[in-house]
Amino acid sequence: MHAVLNNTKIKEFLESKLFIVLIGILTLGCFGINSIYFTVILFCLLLSTLLLFNAKLYSVVSMASLIIAGFRKVDFSFKDVGLYFAIVVVAATVGLLIYKIIKNKEITFTRFKKCSIVYTTLLLGLTMIISIINSPVKLTTLALTGLWLANIAIILIMAYGVPNDEKTKHSIAFSFVVLLYIIFIQTIICSAIYIHDRSYNDLIGIKDFTLGWALSNHAVIPVNIGVVFSCYLFFKSDKLSYKIFYVVSALIGVFINCFVACRGGMLGLAICGILVLSFAFIYYKKYWKIILASLLGAIVLVVLALVILRNTSFVSTLLSHFKDIGVTDGGRSNHYDIVFSLFKDNWFIGTGWGSSHYYLVTLKDWDIYNYHCWFLQILGPCGILGLVAFIIYLIDIFRVKNYKDPFTLFVFIVMAYALVHGFVDTVIFNKKFQFLLTILITAVKFYNYNPEDFELLN
Repeated sequence: MHAVLNNTKIKEFLESKLFIVLIGILTLGCFGINSIYFTVILFCLLLSTLLLFNAKLYSVVSMASLIIAGFRKVDFSFKDVGLYFAIVVVAATVGLLIYKIIKNKEITFTRFKKCSIVYTTLLLGLTMIISIINSPVKLTTLALTGLWLANIAIILIMAYGVPNDEKTKHSIAFSFVVLLYIIFIQTIICSAIYIHDRSYNDLIGIKDFTLGWALSNHAVIPVNIGVVFSCYLFFKSDKLSYKIFYVVSALIGVFINCFVACRGGMLGLAICGILVLSFAFIYYKKYWKIILASLLGAIVLVVLALVILRNTSFVSTLLSHFKDIGVTDGGRSNHYDIVFSLFKDNWFIGTGWGSSHYYLVTLKDWDIYNYHCWFLQILGPCGILGLVAFIIYLIDIFRVKNYKDPFTLFVFIVMAYALVHGFVDTVIFNKKFQFLLTILITAVKFYNYNPEDFELLN
């Protein structure tokens, strides 16, 4: 048994890109099976395998994606035998993880304690806990605060098993590209099911066209992160075939945005495009002719696509989703007014983290459960106290030693996207995707530490 666990070939596979692709395939399989028990058990088995073989957690993004995207709905009963089997498997995996962390506590806790994002995450969580004083839904506030503080566990796991090296950066970027393709395939599957007796144009921009694990306009969040990292890997790749692959990946991501007519996603992606081009011209000056030619080629392709589609209803259908924003009862303009009126009476500690569902759905009977803006999502529920803590949190994210590192800059581009898209939608505090952002932020923080602190880990 000892010889098996020390098999270097198995360990190399568990730390390879092929393993990341395998997790992506398994995620699609779990999506088809649609069993939360199966997904959780599979996740635990994969994590236990990584731990037992002492493999580095290069697949941390893909593992997180599996547990996020591996089922279409949470449906369980206390009468289900699978529930208790899953609980046993989870308990065993958590026990193994704790054992491994304790066994490597010197390195793990050195990294963990030096990671400043731990403290700003806790500070923001503290303001969420304080807001429970005014919350009309105290259990919800407590539960969602616990969900936010779960980011601390993500950081601790990364401190244990994610090295401070170039392979980590490449693996994280590649994992988001794989996730982009997972969502693309899920989009095709859902379209095939949904289009049964409808026309193609009926699918464009429809908001109840879900990918099971997220509304369609929320699913573009990891897609757009995948687009950003496709650009990163394009610049990092030497082979032409790889560059073509990453260009195609980025174009697929843009198509998904158009298909679901996600306005905030498109706006954020446009900002990302400007930032990526700025990066390209600054860091790859000697290739400016190639970059300019690529940009002009992309513009030609877009114009050509619009010419081809001008006589179809695609463009008009797409544009119709950009009109009359916020005029319905569930529109943004109305619930912006609500949050400001609530803020006047609860300006210091807010109305309670997670209370937006109570004020918008329970009292108003609207179908929108939050304020669709990171500024208001923190200002209303957590007041001035929460806003100050969040600003400190943001400042800490962008406080690094090496601003010239390409991976760091591309993570900053992702954060810029999250702030832009998040100003009109739920991105930064999204219950599913906040963990993916934490992984990126933590990876940057670790990479910007002094390498001598982590020689043993690497």
